[in-house]
Formats: sequence, structure tokens, C-alpha cells
Amino acid sequence: MSADEHSMYNYVPSTAAAITFLTLYGISTVTHLAQAVYYRTYWLIATAAFCGIIEILGWSGRLWSSYSPFLKIPFQIQ
Repeated sequence: MSADEHSMYNYVPSTAAAITFLTLYGISTVTHLAQAVYYRTYWLIATAAFCGIIEILGWSGRLWSSYSPFLKIPFQIQ
């Protein structure tokens, strides 16, 4: 039984995947926020932009888990 099997995930999450999705969701969130302000569709801030921020928070927890797979807090954040 390897040490990875004792982590919250039973494996070590991928750092590359977490960085990739953090980048993509970051770009998407900033784009949606800019579109909401430019086109004055402020309801878009409460939907697409806010949800993008929540996704970024979740993938940040996943990235943290890739460095410390045995901690409980990043697992719960994700």
C-alpha cells in the first residue's frame, strides 16, 4: 500500500490539470465580468462571474491538494 492511498483522494491530484483549469476559469470569469459591465447586464455578475469565482476557489483547493494530499482543508475547499 503506497502513501498516496492514505490521502483524501486515494491518489495525488494532478498539478498540471489544476493549473490548466485555474487559468481557463480565470480567463472565462474575467471575460464574463467585462462583458457584464460593458453591456450593462449586471445580472450576469451574479450568475456567470460569481460562479466562475466559486470554480476558481474549488480548483485552488485542488491545486493545494496536489501539493499536500493529506490535508483535510484543501479537500473540503474543493
